[in-house]
Amino acid sequence: MVQTRSSIREPTTPADGHDSNHVQEKGEVFHKGVAISMWQNSGDDDSNWTNFIRSKYPFKSLPFGVKRYSGKYNLEQSCPDTWNRYEEDIALAKKAGCNAFRLSIEWSRIEPQRGTIDQAAVARYNEMLDRMKEEGIEPNATLHHFTHPQWFDDLGGFENQENISIFVGWALKATELFGNRITYWATFNEPTCAMFLGWITGMHPPGKVLSCITAGKVLMHKLMAHCAAYEAIKRTPMGPSLQVGLVHHHITFLATGPRFLKALAGYAASWMNYWWGYELVHQWMLTGKFTWHIPVLGQWLEWQYPGGRPPCDWFGVNYYSRAVVTWYMKPWCLPGETMTDMYYPIYADGLYESLMQAKQYNMPIYITETGIADRSDANRAYMIDKYMQAVSCSLHTN
Repeated sequence: MVQTRSSIREPTTPADGHDSNHVQEKGEVFHKGVAISMWQNSGDDDSNWTNFIRSKYPFKSLPFGVKRYSGKYNLEQSCPDTWNRYEEDIALAKKAGCNAFRLSIEWSRIEPQRGTIDQAAVARYNEMLDRMKEEGIEPNATLHHFTHPQWFDDLGGFENQENISIFVGWALKATELFGNRITYWATFNEPTCAMFLGWITGMHPPGKVLSCITAGKVLMHKLMAHCAAYEAIKRTPMGPSLQVGLVHHHITFLATGPRFLKALAGYAASWMNYWWGYELVHQWMLTGKFTWHIPVLGQWLEWQYPGGRPPCDWFGVNYYSRAVVTWYMKPWCLPGETMTDMYYPIYADGLYESLMQAKQYNMPIYITETGIADRSDANRAYMIDKYMQAVSCSLHTN
């Protein structure tokens, strides 16, 4: 149902100027690696996402509708299964020349029932980390990669502000269990993507459609949770040695079509740039101010992080392409562009633009995801070459 995406890693230097990364001490310029979401790769019965894909679209509470996944394979029947085949996957990463491996620490595997820690799951993650260490591979862990336990969802998830403290407790437990083995942590993966697809289009959990006000609350609460988790982690004895960041899906939407219809597409694209794309998070990263606007009603929510700019040790850029949309929301590409199997074009200039934008945050940048859906492998080498040229160009322009 969901593909594992490869990533290219940039080097980091902590704010004090001292390099704490053992890989860089060996002379490496980049963290170069692969990235997975453990649920997308291996599934888990106690996850909110598993419960979701077993329901029907567009209204999961009703018995009729259409399946939420398509294709020959899905997590209910077959998957790459890193959870059980991690030795093979780590060996493949090493063979490919990787010195980094991004993965999610699945909350639902560690705490399948509230207050109950699955020691077997803890042991399995430690086995993975042992193997990475043996191969000289640096782990980069995500605390919330779209998924959380179903019991947390039953409490209202991030729709309820009071649940932020529960997520902070999870962040503290995860770093307590694995913080002596993992330096790089991300609180959330793509909070705007999860919000838009979960509360506006209904394609992600919890499957709500056009719940624009609640969508804003969810995103605001996740950004609040990032700040609260960051501060709580840093107060622990090992906290100062950990690098805690946030991963954002950098995407822009471009309208196309005949004049009047292009105007309609442009209206939709402008809202998607604001909600899902770079605008809202960019403002928040620069100022700590979160504002939520919705069509017709205007500004609905506002929150200011008390410390000004939000706390963050590094910023993760997930970049695939920019989206070209028509007035009826069909994905498109411009003349001369190559369309991928996931209906976005190969567009390397956007990667350069996203890095130049992230540079304004004045912190280390990691390209935590990029890649291409290409069954035939006809365009993969071309895409990698073009995107690496964009990275090289960003380095030359400081």
